[in-house]
Amino acid sequence: MSNITTLYDEMVTAVSAVLPDYSKIPNAYDTGSNANLFLIKGFSVGFGPATNTNRQIDCKLSVSRTLNVLLVNQITATITDFSGFNAVAKQIFEDQYTIIKEIEKHPALNTGIVVTKFVGDGGLEFLESGVAQYFGIEAQFDCEYFENLNS
Repeated sequence: MSNITTLYDEMVTAVSAVLPDYSKIPNAYDTGSNANLFLIKGFSVGFGPATNTNRQIDCKLSVSRTLNVLLVNQITATITDFSGFNAVAKQIFEDQYTIIKEIEKHPALNTGIVVTKFVGDGGLEFLESGVAQYFGIEAQFDCEYFENLNS
């Protein structure tokens, strides 16, 4: 098994641990294709692009890969309920901050083999699925890790 598999699994575990009221969204790459049940309060972890950092050490390949963590919250307030509408928007940022703190200090995501750092996000997005409305935000984490070329 490669380190990217372990990295992905640890990222899912870290998010699940700090946001226990969130459901894991099955399809991380097409949010709208998921059932509304998963989007009420959901998260996903998806693979982003990778680059070879060209640091070969003892037959190990160094890779820098983006892992994206998407958070989705259903908007239960009407658009004219400014305080309720904004409360949902602010809560998703609070939840994202909780994830950032956990991932930045998570021992399995920051060892000699893996270093994971928050890079940024794409801003708050308004999503619609049927009659339901959601806020979504996708955070990008840069994960640098080594793969053993001899195994």
